[in-house]
Amino acid sequence: MTANNMSAISWVGTALAIAIWDWVAIALSQRRLGYLTKPAVTLALMVAVLKGNTSPKSPLTWIALGLLFALIGDIALMLPRERLKLGLFAFMATDIAYLAAFNFTAPPVMWETTTVAMVVAIIVGIYYRRIVRALHEKGNDHLRLPIGAYAIAVSLMAVGALLLPLHGELEHGAALAVAAGAVLFLLSDGLLAWHKFVRPLPQGTLLVRITYHIAQALIVTGSLVLWGRVMP
Repeated sequence: MTANNMSAISWVGTALAIAIWDWVAIALSQRRLGYLTKPAVTLALMVAVLKGNTSPKSPLTWIALGLLFALIGDIALMLPRERLKLGLFAFMATDIAYLAAFNFTAPPVMWETTTVAMVVAIIVGIYYRRIVRALHEKGNDHLRLPIGAYAIAVSLMAVGALLLPLHGELEHGAALAVAAGAVLFLLSDGLLAWHKFVRPLPQGTLLVRITYHIAQALIVTGSLVLWGRVMP
């Protein structure tokens, strides 16, 4: 690992330290503090990626772009008057940017590829149907299309990440970290949707924030190890 990557990883550590502060703020209902800590975590992760990115041709450029959109989404969803659609579209852009990074080189075509795609599609499809029913029951049918589009985007992102360990040329542990981060990202979105549209979860906001922050940290750390160098 290069010196640039070591500096980048230290910024990931900073992001996790701020994240813990953010979780405490949520647990203590310190909403004003959360206005600072929530975007600060994403901003620190963005700095980490920029520190580790030594070439505009690197997939890390797409990861940095995804974090920029995530920062916009973070702010949109924490405003006193939540901008849900803006947040959805911002995080959809994050998913697309991550998908571009994860597919910088084409994934191998094998039976595992189809299996992973089918499993993710089935799980997300079943979950989406439950969310749609809840939206209808509460008179929020206007959100059906944006949430459906987002579900497709995040599913594709998760599939792209889960296929990374199948790339023989990539460092396996780092690829697994990115894949685990994508699964947690998907889980965080699922918890958020359930908490917001179906029924409130005990400590739902805290659960969403913890899974989201760990997901982003895993994606960033794994990506730094995989691509924190000049790409040919």
